[in-house]
Amino acid sequence: MYVWIGGALIVLVTGMVGYALQHPRTALAPVQPVEIPEGVDEVATTTHTLLLGEMGHFGATALTIDSVLEDSRCPQSVQCIQAGTVRVSSTVVSGTGTSTLQLKLGETSTTETKNVTLVSVEPYPKAPGAVERSQYRFTVRVENR
Repeated sequence: MYVWIGGALIVLVTGMVGYALQHPRTALAPVQPVEIPEGVDEVATTTHTLLLGEMGHFGATALTIDSVLEDSRCPQSVQCIQAGTVRVSSTVVSGTGTSTLQLKLGETSTTETKNVTLVSVEPYPKAPGAVERSQYRFTVRVENR
């Protein structure tokens, strides 16, 4: 794994400390180890599909869709003036603490360190009020800010 920190390349190999070239005219200098929780890879962007109440892990961040606040999408068999939207309440747990975040379909919400987007919600309603809570599938994208 390669990590850029302060303009220096750090090479991390199974817990061993790599070396960084700090200046082209100097010799290789040892670098302090970077602490990464065991078994956690911090990825810039991660997408998961979650059930209502299911916890998804996005690197060192966890997100749970707690409830559907609004599902006003126009059903397939109905002509509507507006397309409608979906809003959900979610809980985000990260190294900075726990927070509640409202997500709206297609819009990005932010925490201190992450951008969170509710990408899609399935199934699409066939009639008003036809989607049961247990049928919902939420696709969420989490990316570093």
